[in-house]
Amino acid sequence: VARGDDATVLEAAEVKGLEAVYESASSSDLTALAAAAQSLSRPEIAQHALEALRERFPDAATAKTAAFQLGQMAESAGKPSEAMRWYRRYLSESPGGPRAAEAMGRQMLIVHRSGGDAWLLADSYLRRYPQGAYAATARAIIRE
Repeated sequence: VARGDDATVLEAAEVKGLEAVYESASSSDLTALAAAAQSLSRPEIAQHALEALRERFPDAATAKTAAFQLGQMAESAGKPSEAMRWYRRYLSESPGGPRAAEAMGRQMLIVHRSGGDAWLLADSYLRRYPQGAYAATARAIIRE
């Protein structure tokens, strides 16, 4: 994956058998498989790899990050409720994690786009990340 050879990573997993890989691969191999599958537009494989990572290595930092990635995937697939659940899970498991600001911002956008009241999320976001990437959007939501 680091060399950009995603096709080889995916092919090796398919040769071994995806179910066997989900059940026995290391956390780094599952992370690599998920990344390769995402780059090759194979979201079902990426999702299974990330779910296996979370199930088999629940205390690993990569498992927490997988929750965020699953949220992104659900959001991209047009499943906002599922995305919200994954973002909430990420924030509950890793409230100060490297993706916390983005998870909060994504939640705020999902609620806002659905016509919901995103004011509290926007306010919360600004309290924690006044200069964050979603700060301007949060301010606009509050002004509305």
